[in-house]
Amino acid sequence: MEKLKMREIQEMSTEELRKRIADERINLENLQFQHATSRIQNTDHLKKSRHLIARMMTVVRERELGKGEQITVEPHTTSTQESKTEE
Repeated sequence: MEKLKMREIQEMSTEELRKRIADERINLENLQFQHATSRIQNTDHLKKSRHLIARMMTVVRERELGKGEQITVEPHTTSTQESKTEE
């Protein structure tokens, strides 16, 4: 497992990121299996692997949202706010 910085992740192409995510998920699965069978001494690798996957998935998702339409979020109104405006 490599230690990738956010800048390095952002410089990768989307296809490269998807391949790295798939590879890292396989690595994480192997680490979890080793942990379950008590063959892993340093469980910190599990956490680092999960965080690396999350960082890469975040960059991919940001790119997906950036390519699509601009998403507008309307403020959430509760039922008490709605009933006050109706009166």
